[in-house]
Amino acid sequence: MTAVAKNPTWTFTDFEFNALWYEATGEWMPWPFAFTTDIASYDEFVSRRRRTMPRLIRSLRSSFDQVLRTFSAPEARVVVNGWGGHSHRDPDAVLRLLAVRRGDRGYLVTQAPGRTYWHGEVLTVTECDPLRLADTVVRALPERRPGGGADIVLPDGDIDDDLDYFFSDAAGDRARQFLDAPLVCAGAIHVIQHFSAYGPRGSARYRLNWRDLDGDGRYVIDGRAPTIATAADHHLLVALLDGRIDDAVAASGQRDTRAG
Repeated sequence: MTAVAKNPTWTFTDFEFNALWYEATGEWMPWPFAFTTDIASYDEFVSRRRRTMPRLIRSLRSSFDQVLRTFSAPEARVVVNGWGGHSHRDPDAVLRLLAVRRGDRGYLVTQAPGRTYWHGEVLTVTECDPLRLADTVVRALPERRPGGGADIVLPDGDIDDDLDYFFSDAAGDRARQFLDAPLVCAGAIHVIQHFSAYGPRGSARYRLNWRDLDGDGRYVIDGRAPTIATAADHHLLVALLDGRIDDAVAASGQRDTRAG
């Protein structure tokens, strides 16, 4: 574990982060991160985790307490899953990010890919401006130019169910070409309200997808009907994500005050 003073940043091995998270929440790892241990015995794993905690506590002192509180009870949570164009399970192309905000605190966690899809490596936690959380998340995505095509209407819901009917016209042909186009990478951005009077099932959830077409560029697909793929630069993706974060915070009964 190391800490850097500039924009407060902490780095952890996957084992260290698992130990911290389990100590704080009783859970294995927060979604979407991966952790697969090579320790053969459960008893030995628990023993090593217990031995790790005193060292982490001494190193972190109280500096990480606020971080864990924010992650365990945020106003809004942004989860990013990305994958390569050839396979969802390509370990070299996997992208896992988690960002949260609560009050005047914002944090981003990134995880380096591991040797398989089910493994992860170093996790980096960085403090950020909670009111610029969307910009922070988008900057953590692979940089791509916007696509060069016009808006494309896609089938709503389960594409397979609507495929034959939807793809019977010219607009459907464009949608098919778009969905069949070779990818550099793609992914999903989930925005989740934390606080809900109805429990986890009552939490508001929003989703954006992106697709980076080989030889073309980036498109964003809003989770709202009608489903439309739109060529997206950095600013458009930030604006869309910012709106979903605002919706999640508003659903939590919090008011977002922006400077300027």
